[in-house]
Amino acid sequence: MNPIHRRDFLAGMAGVAAAPLAAEAKPLHANVRSDAQLFVLADPRRVSARRFADEQVANGARATAWQEDPYRWWHEGVAPVLAELPNGQRVCIDGCTTWADYLVLVGEATRAGFRPVVVPHSKRARRETRAATLFTWRLVAMA
Repeated sequence: MNPIHRRDFLAGMAGVAAAPLAAEAKPLHANVRSDAQLFVLADPRRVSARRFADEQVANGARATAWQEDPYRWWHEGVAPVLAELPNGQRVCIDGCTTWADYLVLVGEATRAGFRPVVVPHSKRARRETRAATLFTWRLVAMA
């Protein structure tokens, strides 16, 4: 087994950290029902995520207040807004976050009755997704 030197490790980590910053958030192409309330969750620290959120808001989505911790983001930013909606209101949540944030958010959303409908499904996409990779996703409330 070849030992890894500190310099090589740091150089590799710098490449991993820089790669997601260059990635562009792709718009979601799945249609949203006209009677659904659309929300958008995006990490405002990332330029492409802000662009994604701005585009979604321009199309009628409601943005939620950003929280550094995705668990708090769901419980303090999203859940209270969802609780104010009338019963039976269809809800769709689009997001542009890192994979790590998505995993926390989808766990909380699943407990609240949502399911993911647009996520990277191919084996290659899952294999190439890192914790800091920025990507778009969609959750819908289960009927």
